[in-house]
Amino acid sequence: MRKRKKVKKHKDSITIKAPFLMLPSNKGSKKEPVWLTHDYLPQLIELIKSKDLSLKEIQTLPKGQIKISFHDPRHTTLFGLHYDKNKH
Repeated sequence: MRKRKKVKKHKDSITIKAPFLMLPSNKGSKKEPVWLTHDYLPQLIELIKSKDLSLKEIQTLPKGQIKISFHDPRHTTLFGLHYDKNKH
């Protein structure tokens, strides 16, 4: 009997570097993102909208990265391809 290969599950999120710093807010020890370029996030969202990708959420991570989640795992792959193409 032949063994079946396990099918890889696609991830529904991607983590990329982003130009921001996590700085303490006025409300205590909680840190909030401060964007170093004002147009980065709007351009990123525009790229997602222009490719008709179903965005779920965007989270800031502590080390200058953001995690972008999509409803469809295939959209994660498509975003990664378009992002790499536009980045260079």
